[in-house]
This record gives sequence, structure tokens and C-alpha cells, in this order.
Amino acid sequence: MPRVLTKAEVTDFRERLCEVAAHLFYARGPQGFTLRELATELGVSPMTPYRYFKDKDAILAALVDEAIAAFQQLPKAPPATDLPAAELLELIGTAFVHTATEQLDLLTILVSEHHALADDRRFAEPFSACSRDAAR
Repeated sequence: MPRVLTKAEVTDFRERLCEVAAHLFYARGPQGFTLRELATELGVSPMTPYRYFKDKDAILAALVDEAIAAFQQLPKAPPATDLPAAELLELIGTAFVHTATEQLDLLTILVSEHHALADDRRFAEPFSACSRDAAR
């Protein structure tokens, strides 16, 4: 009988799986690898990724959600402060560059796959949310 994983173990593995998948999406593109290859990279059985995600599109959707969430956390307006505008701009710019650097694989996926993802109804809400936020 297989061991039952804790919630933390499931979350940790999903995060690790998404991290490896992001690197593979970045390096090879969405059609450039199989879930079997992903499993090999993770050192798990070929069916293990399917226990955590329905398919590769579901992994991509999770990565899109993660990237959008990371960028939505960036300051949208300067905080109320007495700092000069140039210093505020530098703080916001630094936050953006830091987030973009930390999320480079995900940012690249969003940029390179934007049109295909935006046209896919599964991703319509995250992209429309970004558009609404950008318009503000």
C-alpha cells in the first residue's frame, strides 16, 4: 500500500514539478517535451506527474497563474511617502527587475506564448485581469 503524502509534501512536489516544467517550457517550448521526460527529470515514475496535474496544459496553466500572480504583486501606484519621485521610480523599477529575474522562465513563457494563451479560454480570465490592471 502506497504511503499517503502530507499536504506539505504534495505542495512541495507540485512546486518542484512546476519549477522543472518551467525550465523545460523555457528551453524547449510547450511542445518540446513530454510528461514522461518531465518525470525523468524529476526522478519519478512516468505516471507521477499525472497524479498532480491532468496534463501538460494544466501545468502550463499553473505556471501562467504563478507568473501573473508574481507580477500582480508589484506596486501599481507609488506608496504614500515623502520620497522624491525619482527614488520612488527607482524602487518600483527595482521591484519589477527583481521579480522578472526571479521569474525569468515564467516571464519568457508568458511573452512567447501570450497570443496562444490569451486565445485559450482556460487562460482568458488571468489575461483579462492583467489587461484590466494595466488599464488602471
